[in-house]
Amino acid sequence: MTISLGFMQRFGLFRISYIFSPIMVIWYLTIAGLGAYNITGNPAILAALNPSHAINYIIEHPFGRLLVTLSTTVLCVTGLEFIYADVGAFKLAPIYLSFFTLVLPPIILSYLGQGAVMLQDYHHERYFYAAVPSQLQWSLLVLASVVSSIAAQGPIGGVASLIDQAISLKFFPRVKTYSIATRNGRHHVHVPFINFFMILGSILFILLYSRSTDLADIYGLSVAAAMLITSLLYIFVMRFAWHLNWFIIALFLPILFLDVIMMISAFSKIATAYAGIIVAVMFFTTMIIWYRHTRHLEMEMYRRLWTMSNLRNHLRQHKRNPGFGVFVGTSDEEIPA
Repeated sequence: MTISLGFMQRFGLFRISYIFSPIMVIWYLTIAGLGAYNITGNPAILAALNPSHAINYIIEHPFGRLLVTLSTTVLCVTGLEFIYADVGAFKLAPIYLSFFTLVLPPIILSYLGQGAVMLQDYHHERYFYAAVPSQLQWSLLVLASVVSSIAAQGPIGGVASLIDQAISLKFFPRVKTYSIATRNGRHHVHVPFINFFMILGSILFILLYSRSTDLADIYGLSVAAAMLITSLLYIFVMRFAWHLNWFIIALFLPILFLDVIMMISAFSKIATAYAGIIVAVMFFTTMIIWYRHTRHLEMEMYRRLWTMSNLRNHLRQHKRNPGFGVFVGTSDEEIPA
């Protein structure tokens, strides 16, 4: 399934993307229905909607215990981040509308339903499937596999776009990229090297880690780190690009605080999640080395080669021949080598 998903990227999945939305709607309605079904069996779980229980838990338990608890629930937040990994083509209104009407309510019902099952029998290893009637489990497994493949398009497309932008900013080697036009005039970026790397990495992780919970630890730490980095960069943009005063920026600090807490809690899974850090360090090192090498090379070329002004002054001293030539360069003031 992983190999097939990676292979199809070269053709652009926009050709069949029109079926993605109906499948996702079916998925959310399904988990909402299952959640409501289990809630009716144990309505006492509705008390979990009262935030006072969480507040009392924070007050009554030490900080270390809270981090362990939060590390087991961080996937609830990072999972929602995963859904919206590549929605740059949408405006805020459809994102808000889809989240608060179709995404959030079914997810809340699903978690409440799993909690209702847990109150009845807490010995299950996978409460999601324990909350499903036995005659529907195989059908739900197939649906969940299809939904996972659709959801994977978010990070796959997001990584390709990021690499394409990094190449433009000279932060990544110039690997081959393709821009595939879609029906609505937008473009789907495909980077064969990164696509192959993601397929190979996914297969290796599947073979090396025998339990899905270990893969979830890697994923949770990675997304928590991405959320923290995004918040830090957002503060940087607010201050130095938008020139907002510190009072307005301070209003964003509670979100940054939550990201820091989730990142710290995710680090409690470092024993199994270290592989994600290794991959991140590898890419970061490649980008830094490439950027510094490129900058050094550009400075040397600028020092040794003529600028366009030098060339124009030189050409004015010579007779012009018929015809013209076109040379492609990376800078307006740099003579192409």
